[in-house]
Amino acid sequence: MFPLLLVFSMLLDAHVHGVVRDSSTRQPLHGATVRVVGSTRGALTDRLGMFHLHDVEQDSVTLDVTYVGYKRERVRVGVSASDDVRIEVLLAPSSQQRGEIVVKDSKLTQSGLPTQRVDVLTVAEIDEHRGQTFADVLTQVPGVTVVQTGPSISKPMIHGMMGSRLVLRNNGIVQEGQQWGSEHAPEIDPFTPSRISVVKGPASVMYGPNAMGGVIDVVPRPLPETDGLHGEGSVNLFSNNWQGAGGAFIESRSLGDLPVGIRAQGAYRRAGDAATPSYYLTNTGFEEWSTGATLNAGDADLGVTAMGSIFNTTLGIYKGSHMGNAEDLKNAIERGEPEVTYPFSYEIGNPRQEINHTMLSVAGRFRISPDALLRLTYGWQQNDRSEYDAHNTRYESLDSALSTALQKPAMNLLLTTYSLDAAVDHELFNATHGTAGVSTQRQVNDRSGTVYLVPDYISWGLGGFVFESMSWSTFTLSAGARYDVRWLDVSLQQRGSNVRTEQHKTFASVTASVGGLWIPSDDWSVNMNVATHGVHPQ
Repeated sequence: MFPLLLVFSMLLDAHVHGVVRDSSTRQPLHGATVRVVGSTRGALTDRLGMFHLHDVEQDSVTLDVTYVGYKRERVRVGVSASDDVRIEVLLAPSSQQRGEIVVKDSKLTQSGLPTQRVDVLTVAEIDEHRGQTFADVLTQVPGVTVVQTGPSISKPMIHGMMGSRLVLRNNGIVQEGQQWGSEHAPEIDPFTPSRISVVKGPASVMYGPNAMGGVIDVVPRPLPETDGLHGEGSVNLFSNNWQGAGGAFIESRSLGDLPVGIRAQGAYRRAGDAATPSYYLTNTGFEEWSTGATLNAGDADLGVTAMGSIFNTTLGIYKGSHMGNAEDLKNAIERGEPEVTYPFSYEIGNPRQEINHTMLSVAGRFRISPDALLRLTYGWQQNDRSEYDAHNTRYESLDSALSTALQKPAMNLLLTTYSLDAAVDHELFNATHGTAGVSTQRQVNDRSGTVYLVPDYISWGLGGFVFESMSWSTFTLSAGARYDVRWLDVSLQQRGSNVRTEQHKTFASVTASVGGLWIPSDDWSVNMNVATHGVHPQ
């Protein structure tokens, strides 16, 4: 009887479907928030501006529709049992925030890549994965998978590409870390971002020559628009590895009487050995903490935003996977389970990784005309990675020497990156807008330790790009081009020798893309993108 009553009740509930558009251009707004007033029910518009609210039980509901840079709209909708209600919501641009559209999200929503698919993870979707790794959060996006090394190391992969073939933007700058192996995970705290955008496909024109597989853009939570002190905290517990995770932030629109917005945030995670049905995976625990602060002064037409963050993690690597030779690996596979098991522990020994990533960005904005906004962004970041071995064949015959050697990193990589970007977001005509700019970079890598993976090097980079988008009633055409040059000075040292060899290399790359999007109706869309990317050593 209960299943029959349940089905009957579901048949009586109505569904509300709709589309959110710009009131002047009639273009669909991707990522608009639609919420039912007085409840937690809500939806996010897709790339066609469509949203769906299922099983609406009230006779009438009020929908609260919001989108960054547009005036809030409230719509009263009358529904009846088993109805399928379809509505259209038109949002008017807000002159007070129009500049903010260009600064924050234009590259991914309007003036950037409208012909390519953009998937946006909202606060609610990210909250479902709080306490897990950053890459685990991205698995909600179709086409994004995870390359996992143990329970604590995960790297995102988009259509088979990962590492240096993806661009990860954090706080408005490209995050630079070690990307040489599958065990080099992004140094981003999943408690920190409030919105993540994923652009799949050749997005190199806007973000640089490394974006062949796509772009993952971590957009910070906007500061509140109301006075007073605001905050939020969350705690997660996991039973498998007895992990505890928590994060919190406080923020304010102004700092006392000063028109300076501020936010401070922090997070902590700790876990012990992961468990299988019959034994524990020894040395798979991890400990992680992060902290950050944001300062914002001015408005959308003239202002500056400064952000700083520190991410620190210690990751244990399963001892059973750390083999000295091929014969040990063969025996372990044939055995099927560890030869020796240990009880649960939070202790992290060798082999392990210790990573510290420090980042600072300062972004200024200045409206040079009613149709053009200049953006300048300076970034500094340092990625300090130490990897500790569980054995060292050079000292296996000397116990004291071995013990001393294992206390030092077998490999340390210190990567320091300086970047300065300038871009002008502009509108040429009513239906044509785009971005043109230049980007510069200087990067220094210092290595130490007995394991030789990446040599010492210094690199300089210079690039320029232009991207334009033209929109008509049902058709959008986008095209762009980019040229990059990178100079690389490498210092190579032969193993067991003090002899160094200096090398100088120059690489140039040309990137071009063109795309079209046709939306003949609310239910259909056709898009095509063509891109080319070539690297030419000189």
